[in-house]
Amino acid sequence: MVHDPIIAALRRRVHVTEDTQFTAMAPQLKPARVTLILKDGRQSIACARGPRGDYQRPYQKSEVRGSFVSWRTRAHSGRGECRRAGS
Repeated sequence: MVHDPIIAALRRRVHVTEDTQFTAMAPQLKPARVTLILKDGRQSIACARGPRGDYQRPYQKSEVRGSFVSWRTRAHSGRGECRRAGS
């Protein structure tokens, strides 16, 4: 995916900047804000106090299990069954 031209074009349009007020909240919180600016100028902003999977917003067991099954399927497609960890 790193060499996919569509992904490369998207990378060139992404800009990351530090918000010092957010940085000051770490390590208790790890907030983030994303602003999406469309070609017509419209904006959409989303904020989060911390990442999913952090101790404050843990994943449910069903989400972890589903993610593992999805990863295993993609990583081992066409290779037969996935071996158990450690075997």
